[in-house]
Amino acid sequence: MAEIIGVSDAQLKFVTNSQSGMGLLKCGSTVIPFDNQISKDTGLYKLYNTNIHEKIAKKTENVEQ
Repeated sequence: MAEIIGVSDAQLKFVTNSQSGMGLLKCGSTVIPFDNQISKDTGLYKLYNTNIHEKIAKKTENVEQ
């Protein structure tokens, strides 16, 4: 995979088994690792969350209340 997307083994290790919010940005030949983990108890997390399982659980929780 590292060869296909053109990243080094060290860069690939950064995203192997990483947590949500971590990744690599690639623009041309420049690759930038990022860690943008957001605390789950913030409004920003609720705005940016794309985890469908969490969204369904939250919606189910709201309906039950």
